Amino acid sequence: MSRSIKALIGITCLSTYMLFTQGFKIDTDHGTEFIPDKMICNGRHWTEVEGKANIQKFSQLWNDNESWSKRAKTIKENILNGIQWDKISFYSSELNVIKHSKKIMNGYSVENIAIESFPGFYITGNLYRPLAA
Repeated sequence: MSRSIKALIGITCLSTYMLFTQGFKIDTDHGTEFIPDKMICNGRHWTEVEGKANIQKFSQLWNDNESWSKRAKTIKENILNGIQWDKISFYSSELNVIKHSKKIMNGYSVENIAIESFPGFYITGNLYRPLAA
């Protein structure tokens, strides 16, 4: 088998593996790591029938407060790991607020805003205010 066919097969296998593997990626001090978790659905979604079957299956796994509390803790930990919460340093400075594109409407105004909650991370939205005090 030629070298290019082997490379093509390797790339195809790797791409398929990455597309259908369930889990999440997290950046660490040692590079990006893949954390497998069959409860996370990457690259595919359940049909309505599959979703209903999975809800039935899940309802058997967490059928009391203790089992659900344990699962909720795992979900929370996965979310915090996914957003790399442990790498966010404490930030006690003033919030950097950016407002622009103010539009006057009928009885109210709308402004685009961005709040730099800590360096490099922004919360964005629209600010609606009444014109009359």
